[in-house]
Amino acid sequence: MKKFLISILLFITIFFVSDLMIYSLLKANRPIDYKLLIESKKVFFNSENSSDIIFIGDSHIADATDVRIVENITQSTSFNLGLYHSSPIESFYLFKNIIESKDKNPKILAIGTNPKMFTFRTSPGKYTLLVMDNLFLKLDLLKETSKGGFRVFSKSIMEKYLFSTLFKNLMGTNNYKPTREIHKVHNGYLETHNQIPSTKWNKFSKINYLPQNEVQIYYFEKTIELALDNGIEVIIVNPPIWQQWKEEYIKSAIYLEFLETIDKISKKYNLPVYNYSKNDLIQSDFLNIEHLNYFGAQKFSSDLAQWIKVQVPTPIK
Repeated sequence: MKKFLISILLFITIFFVSDLMIYSLLKANRPIDYKLLIESKKVFFNSENSSDIIFIGDSHIADATDVRIVENITQSTSFNLGLYHSSPIESFYLFKNIIESKDKNPKILAIGTNPKMFTFRTSPGKYTLLVMDNLFLKLDLLKETSKGGFRVFSKSIMEKYLFSTLFKNLMGTNNYKPTREIHKVHNGYLETHNQIPSTKWNKFSKINYLPQNEVQIYYFEKTIELALDNGIEVIIVNPPIWQQWKEEYIKSAIYLEFLETIDKISKKYNLPVYNYSKNDLIQSDFLNIEHLNYFGAQKFSSDLAQWIKVQVPTPIK
């Protein structure tokens, strides 16, 4: 029995040491935009401080909200925790991690949307597990998405998609060009000035219908309820998309169902919904047809911050 236990202990030690070595190699070879995304969000959980306003959601809100402007106009602390490809179930667990890890709750939770968000498959996502710091919540997220919890004990498995980058770097064949050319980082916001070269601004792909995933709607509502139960104001924020793309998109069943769901939920919980109503966004304000870059984020964030001051008239500080 003693030999067996020693063998098990030795195996676990070798596994974790090997995993740590491999992970160190992968981490050192993270593409710069990916590296800045992960590290900028982890700052929030690595700090004891919270923020008055928290933004959660996917890449739409991540790119659209420059928290420096929000902080300046609202005179509050603010953090952008938007994660690329994130779904409502991921946002719920990320927000729950905030509630359970911080001594002070935020005063406002701003939930960013994406017209496809309720059609996403039930998945733990690509980045959420890397940003969260609560092991038990990570395991819960994996359990709820029917994924094995083993990956949270292996850092290298959690970032296994970086192996190809590592091998390309070792072979000297990596010609990776960052999707977002990031100039500065502040409280989770990545200041991106460029546009994606392959973007088709006037010719769009067919919009295929995807049915809504009831699990995602359920967790969207659970996020709202968790915030309200903790005395946190909730606002829903619809980031803008390229106008010509929107003119096509709003005709689709997927977009109409999204609007119907948001309207139903906002009325159920009596939540204010923000839409950018100005007509001053031009092509150079966009990263691509669905995301703003820094220049568009300046306009959007300024208007959003002014709207927040009206919707939440009581002093934030």
